[in-house]
Amino acid sequence: MSLPTSETNPDSFLRLPSDQNRQIRQIIRGAGVRDLKQFLNDLRRRSTPQLGYFMELVVSAGLLFAAILLNSYLLLFLAVVFTPFLSPLPGITSSAVIPSLSHLGRSILTLFITSAIYCLAGWLAGLAVKTSSPTSEMPFSFVLQASWLEWAMVLFSAVLLAVWFARRSEMTRLPSIVISLLVMIPLALAGWQLVFVATPTWPEILTLAFGRLLLALLALMATFWVIGLAPRKAIGWVIASLLVIMAVLAGYNVFSPQEQPAVDAISVLPTEVFPPVKPTTNLPTHTLPAPSETPTPFPSTTPTSTAVPTDAPTSTPAPSIARITAANGLVMRAEANTQSLILAYINYGDEVQLLGEQATWGSFVWEKIIAPNGKTGWVPNGYLVIVTPEN
Repeated sequence: MSLPTSETNPDSFLRLPSDQNRQIRQIIRGAGVRDLKQFLNDLRRRSTPQLGYFMELVVSAGLLFAAILLNSYLLLFLAVVFTPFLSPLPGITSSAVIPSLSHLGRSILTLFITSAIYCLAGWLAGLAVKTSSPTSEMPFSFVLQASWLEWAMVLFSAVLLAVWFARRSEMTRLPSIVISLLVMIPLALAGWQLVFVATPTWPEILTLAFGRLLLALLALMATFWVIGLAPRKAIGWVIASLLVIMAVLAGYNVFSPQEQPAVDAISVLPTEVFPPVKPTTNLPTHTLPAPSETPTPFPSTTPTSTAVPTDAPTSTPAPSIARITAANGLVMRAEANTQSLILAYINYGDEVQLLGEQATWGSFVWEKIIAPNGKTGWVPNGYLVIVTPEN
């Protein structure tokens, strides 16, 4: 004889039908202590990396090393596809729900190891590339764009990751791949830049990647809260508060306006600071040859027989060459503005060819050039110095 009960939840929280599984908030509210504990233990288990995580991490880092070495977008695609599911992200946020400081520590350690391995892959690839091309351009610089689109992609992917992870969906790998592309690949480029730039801007790239990472963690935590997985106990609220504080600080570092130095290089990310505009006389838009002397004919008795040198040889003007004076190098973009696509990174002391075209964006003057790698783009003219034949 069974005793009557008003409990409508199934015996196992994890064996919910798919339609009920979508109503996690209502289920959690009515769950018993045993069912809730079982669900939290399942969160802990699924957000704890296993051996397969580190195997996939090594494969992905190896593919990324080859992609940077060969500048291959196909290998970059494979490296991103083979990135392991970023279980440390839901691990950090779920540690406030469980709550567990030990789980938080393991998740942070795993995330640190993951970041270090990707950064190491970029650094090793930079060393290999530098032996054959000391002035190589930065590869895959499109992931360093800091427009609203990249931030929106991180935010949207983190929300999807939280919802699908809580529902135990197999789709969680898709938003994890997007976050890996926008966080882990910039970390590899920071390692690459350690090799190629004497005074590198790699801290700014790390700031961008760290800012995106904290935005993802903040979105994960907020989404968990909305679907019913709020922080529990004092430890959980302390963990949640720390995440919010770190996210605010990272956002301030990424988006705060930078002071304009008197003499400094252009910053790659997230904003670009320009020097005072130089007079256009220092950097002419067109370099014209010196006027050639035209022979003056001697007067003759017959004016119609005055010789006019129509086929006299004229000197071909040499192309205008300028040298990069920015200590940190210059970013060359597709258009004359800081929102345009980055085409190349030109190092200090490199010489570029001026095309004689200028454009004004805001109060700054941009110069169209041909970079050492043969690509054409725009750079601010404040850090260009004309190279004379005596140089």
